[in-house]
Amino acid sequence: MHGAKANSLKNAADSTNGSYFSDLSRAFDPLSPAYNANPYDFYRQAREQEPVFFSERFNLWVVTRYEDVMTILKDYSRFAIVDEHPWEGYYTPEVRDLLGTSPLLAVPSIVAVDPPHHTRLRICLNKAFLPQRISHLEPRIRTLADQIIDGFIDKGQVDIQTQFSHPYSAQVIGCLVNIPLDDLEQLQIWSKAMMALHFADVPAQEQFPLAQATLALHNYFYTLTEQHWITPGDDLVGDLLKEAQAHQEPLSIAETASLLFIFLVAGMHTTSTFLSNCFYQLLHERTRWLALLDDPESIPAVVEETLRLDPPGLGAFRRATETVEMGGKTIPAGALLQAMSASANHDPACFHDPEAFRPGRENANRLFSFGYGVHHCIGASLERLAVRVVLEQFSQRLPSLRLTPDQQLSYIPSLGFHGLTQLLLEWDT
Repeated sequence: MHGAKANSLKNAADSTNGSYFSDLSRAFDPLSPAYNANPYDFYRQAREQEPVFFSERFNLWVVTRYEDVMTILKDYSRFAIVDEHPWEGYYTPEVRDLLGTSPLLAVPSIVAVDPPHHTRLRICLNKAFLPQRISHLEPRIRTLADQIIDGFIDKGQVDIQTQFSHPYSAQVIGCLVNIPLDDLEQLQIWSKAMMALHFADVPAQEQFPLAQATLALHNYFYTLTEQHWITPGDDLVGDLLKEAQAHQEPLSIAETASLLFIFLVAGMHTTSTFLSNCFYQLLHERTRWLALLDDPESIPAVVEETLRLDPPGLGAFRRATETVEMGGKTIPAGALLQAMSASANHDPACFHDPEAFRPGRENANRLFSFGYGVHHCIGASLERLAVRVVLEQFSQRLPSLRLTPDQQLSYIPSLGFHGLTQLLLEWDT
């Protein structure tokens, strides 16, 4: 919290809510190991005791119930997309100056604007990202999964996060845009640094190299777009460039590069994170894995239930454009909110017996794991396909798969994501 703005928010809340900082708000510690390991116990407590609360540490209103999260996600007039990152105030001046030279940060990002600006950008992405392009990728994606499995199947053990999920998610994205394998590996390194800068509490002395990696990532996508601008190829990049130039209000090179960057980097990160979450959920209670082996046709439903139970993203940031009443609290205009979609996915008001693993739920389509409304993730179909193929190939080739016993699990400290740093698996050879 900083300065007059923070004090005005506190005063507004004090005048309407009595005690501003509750025990629950003080206990909110999303970067702690305990919270990272299992945020869902905290969400349950919040939904029951204080479904909307303010975190002084993050200058942030946290919203945890399903109906309130839906209200926020579908109403962009009262809850606008956040056009800056919650951590921006914590960046050093050197980091802000460096990021200020990014060509992608000089234009509006699709994840930081609402309609009508969002509509102009989304139309180009929708037309380039056609369903048939995704469906045609399945044989190639299956080959990618098998090739990576071939590299470790005889060893009897693997760190699924670093040895499978990371390279697989990158190569799935790479086959959409024909990015060289060596480049993909570098992009993942830069992407990991960028996510740490944006979503972890990085000390000032450690920020600058992460910002340098972020800028390198931005420059890569700008250069890639610029190189193909005149003669677009027959791939997703080419289709996007053609749509950008043919649009009634043509997009600039930087705007198009920003679209490409958001789609590809988000896809790499969420798929790799979710794959490890998925394996953990299926194997820490191994009856789930055995049920999948008995009924391979259930795999699409298993993917949906795991997306509900343990998604890679925790919640979306929004800013209130007017004073609103929610969950018994008065949220002042200008306040930052985090609509906890991962908590909403566990709300018993929407999902019966939410902690149970029940593939084929009758209302599985109500999950918020890919967002909701105008900002629904356009890569959802690709991620579902990529994860389904992995479960099909692993269940066929490694049916004895299990968690390596006595391993110490650790999670990435992040305000917005939930994922393991590694996950050790083993099988009979």
